[in-house]
Amino acid sequence: PAAADSHFESVKLPRWEGERLGWPERRRGGCERGLNRRRVRADASPPSSPSPSEVAATQPDDEPPSGGIAGFFKQLDGLWGQLVPMAFMFYWMALANGILDALKDTLVVTAFGGAEQIPYLTVYAVLPASLAVVGLFARVNAMWGREKLFYVFLGIFMTFFAAFTVVLYPNAAALHPTAWAATLAATLPQGIAGGIAVLTNWTYSLFYVSSELWGDVILSLLFWGMANETTRLQDASIIYPLLGVGANIAQASSGALVRWVSTKWVPGPGMSVEAVWGAKLRLLMSLVMLCGVGIAATHAYIMHRAHQADGGVG
Repeated sequence: PAAADSHFESVKLPRWEGERLGWPERRRGGCERGLNRRRVRADASPPSSPSPSEVAATQPDDEPPSGGIAGFFKQLDGLWGQLVPMAFMFYWMALANGILDALKDTLVVTAFGGAEQIPYLTVYAVLPASLAVVGLFARVNAMWGREKLFYVFLGIFMTFFAAFTVVLYPNAAALHPTAWAATLAATLPQGIAGGIAVLTNWTYSLFYVSSELWGDVILSLLFWGMANETTRLQDASIIYPLLGVGANIAQASSGALVRWVSTKWVPGPGMSVEAVWGAKLRLLMSLVMLCGVGIAATHAYIMHRAHQADGGVG
């Protein structure tokens, strides 16, 4: 026992943590309490957060989205009231565009005696007119707004097409300066004969330019401007591809319609070739006028719904 006591006296153990750190005896109480508090806080620290894989393993899997035809139509719930009017509007626009494309090419090739004048029309008439219309649209849009501008441009196109059908085309022989063109063609080089033909048949040239601008202005600027204004971003990826399907149906319908009018429909017996062609032109342009009425009515309905959805009076 005496040897054990002498051993413990030779090995002097610190009685508290402050003696190991060399703190004086008088600081024992406060420093020891501080060390004890730090130990308690360390022991009470919250456990580390679980990994994302552990969280995913503990949560039940969501039901997989249904596929097939049922899943396709399910994503259209609540969008039919917007999709159907826009599809009809795009159909009227594309149908009129298909009819105008067929008529403008036929008129130009027949009246000009060939297709060599089409590059002159495209470069020196369609391109400047497109730039002028886009500049006018950007300038007037800031003053009037897109909705009013839609009806203004649509009215301009419908007015010209009606005037061409009723006034310009029946009186084209009197309106075209053929004698002046013949003198000009004999004086100028042969290489610009196509440009002279464009100026001579100026009524057909105006119809060609207006038909080209229909697709640029009505389909590109006005329709998609209205679609972007009235469609939410999360719905655009669902609605916009279906509108392309409607446009393809319209192109097929216009082709079948033009083919039937040009090959099957007979206006009346005993009519000359010019009279028959004039009657067919009036029938097809009347269909374009009806498309314009459908476009205006559908646009008014779409904007009415949009104003009501925004809380306004439409």
